[in-house]
Amino acid sequence: MQTRMHPLDACAVFAIVTCLLGSAVQAGAEPYQRVGDDAEWVQNPANDHFYALTEPATWPEARDLAFGFGGDLATINDAEENAWILDTFGGPGIKLWIGLTDQEEEGNWVWISGDDAAYRNWWPGEPNDIGTEDWAEFLDTGFWNDALVTYVQPGLVEKDTAEGSLPVVSFAASPRSGVAPVTVQFVDESNPYGSPIFSWEWDFGDGVPGFDQNPFHVYEIPGLYTASLTVTTEIGSDTKTEPDYILVRDPDAGPEWYVDIGNTSGVEDGTTWETAFTTIQQGIDFAGEGHTIIVAEGTYVENIEFRGRNLTVRSAAPTDPAVVAHTVIDGNQQGPVVTFAGTETDTCMLSGFTITNGDTRWGGGICGGTDESHSLARIQHNTITRSEGYYGGGLAWCDGQVLDNTITDNRARGDGGGLSECDGLILRNTITDNWTENCGGGVYLCDGLVDSNIVTGNTGGWGGGIYRCDGVVQNNLVAGNSVDVMGGGACGCRGLVWNNTIVGNSATRHGGGVSSCESATIMNCIVWANESPDGLQLHDAAIPSFSCIQNWTGGGEGNITDAPLFVDVEGGDYHLQPGSPCIDAGGRGESLTNDIDGAPRPVDGTPEPRGDGSDYDIGADEFAPPHSADTDASWTIELTEISRVVTFYSAGGYRCDSMTPDGFAPFDGPRECRPHDSDYTPRDWTISIPELSRLITFYNAGGYRRDPATPDGFAPQGWRALGAPIAR
Repeated sequence: MQTRMHPLDACAVFAIVTCLLGSAVQAGAEPYQRVGDDAEWVQNPANDHFYALTEPATWPEARDLAFGFGGDLATINDAEENAWILDTFGGPGIKLWIGLTDQEEEGNWVWISGDDAAYRNWWPGEPNDIGTEDWAEFLDTGFWNDALVTYVQPGLVEKDTAEGSLPVVSFAASPRSGVAPVTVQFVDESNPYGSPIFSWEWDFGDGVPGFDQNPFHVYEIPGLYTASLTVTTEIGSDTKTEPDYILVRDPDAGPEWYVDIGNTSGVEDGTTWETAFTTIQQGIDFAGEGHTIIVAEGTYVENIEFRGRNLTVRSAAPTDPAVVAHTVIDGNQQGPVVTFAGTETDTCMLSGFTITNGDTRWGGGICGGTDESHSLARIQHNTITRSEGYYGGGLAWCDGQVLDNTITDNRARGDGGGLSECDGLILRNTITDNWTENCGGGVYLCDGLVDSNIVTGNTGGWGGGIYRCDGVVQNNLVAGNSVDVMGGGACGCRGLVWNNTIVGNSATRHGGGVSSCESATIMNCIVWANESPDGLQLHDAAIPSFSCIQNWTGGGEGNITDAPLFVDVEGGDYHLQPGSPCIDAGGRGESLTNDIDGAPRPVDGTPEPRGDGSDYDIGADEFAPPHSADTDASWTIELTEISRVVTFYSAGGYRCDSMTPDGFAPFDGPRECRPHDSDYTPRDWTISIPELSRLITFYNAGGYRRDPATPDGFAPQGWRALGAPIAR
């Protein structure tokens, strides 16, 4: 199958599939995976025929297996039967052989059953007979494709009756967890297929058997138990085993549990580091509501599931980058690395891991639940990397707080290379170098608050950085993203887009910066140095206001076209220089109180009024002047600058003086200006020893930064630069 279509055609096709087959494709119905001799026959109420799957095989082998079942590869007569098959057997990545071939006459596709049904549901552009593709397969979208005979996948078998088939075991239990002792009722849900079941043999995992159809069983000892059931009819027997099915907790255990893959003590009860569990899933399974699981450094090759439990699962030091880098959860391409049930609340947290090597349909790194129910868990201080999904290579369906993560080098075969459909708070993340085949290289369909993120180097078809985020998009740096079609920086957003810096993005067709945001409110944004053949920074977008846009001639209140004057474009630092025309040139945004670095907005940075007079800056950065002592605005403190403040201390006070480089002078006098930044506790027009010592701290650190959380509004070095870590 050669389906590498033009991206526009691909998106259109997926939109059609979603609309026409939404319940099956979006809901992700649980497919029937039991195959071969253990196949579960499912009856279609529309035609009363029975269907099952063979073992994976080539098309001729699958047909032979179908004969052995007393049937043949399926004939699909109409759209209703096609939809029923998709809903019943479909699932992410599922491909099934059906009984359609043109092996006898090229281009003449016939049903091997001899049925003359004319219904066809080929994928657009198929069948194309690339490389003797003479056999039809049923895809996970419900469309069909012509495929090579060498492909190995299950065959879909159809027959008129299920008589003579073995029984198929199924059972349920409730409750499946609790504090010892736990009484569990097991319920037989097996299908006998016409021959009555006369024997039930239960193995509850604790050495006590059961022989009733629906027994009660009491678990006395804490542990994780495997349960199995064997049923027998005149035709034969079937057994089903559910590993780690019943969890019985110790009433005295917790609230902290320990996991260390390096534990070789031979004891794994999770209560101490010396007796730590060796898998994270053990910790999750044994922890009670509200408990904390602490994970030692190491590589844990597993796919963990929270299962609706409100727990804290964290590394030993979530804010230490070295610990995060060495505490790895590797999904081994066996599904999402981390799966939430979708019912977790905001008291649940995952923090301090490198999450990698997942592969699934929704959320290769982290899947937040289901299409109908998204988790509210907090996901913080993680590196989510090198995972793949159809939607959301990094994350999908996470509606809680996604903050302070690095989301990088993930891939989406459909949409959302970094994140997909995460509708909560997306804050202070670095979202970089992700890829998608279609829409949203960085962020896709996230309709909550997308705030203060660095979104760089992502690629896709539409919206390299951000696609169709209809909530609030603010304070983000969107730089160096690229697309094959339109909207290098952002595409399709319909909400409030304000105070973003959108620079250096590219599109091969339209709107190197922003495209197709006709319904958005665009305000206080820098849109600059973006490239596309049409030369437009904005394409099919709402008329912006109070924005700085290169070569803009489209009108709108308060827009400017002067270069924004960034600190260091080559070095990736997009803070504003002191002389930037964007300082104070924005419009009022009452709810916007901080910039991308967490510094307060607005700050009066110019002597003359600009913009609407509210002093909001344009772009993600709110320029603030350096410390009063830093007369050369270098964001470092020199000995000569310290000596200057020492004179104020020695004089017993200082005054305003517009004729000096720093605007101050020793001794008493006029005090109509703003006090010196070293005079902060209290602001009394004198300099104390502690205040002078604070300045020396900045000197010793080699620099300082703004920090609204400190009494003086500054802190030693450590500035989170827009695109590059520099002191500021």
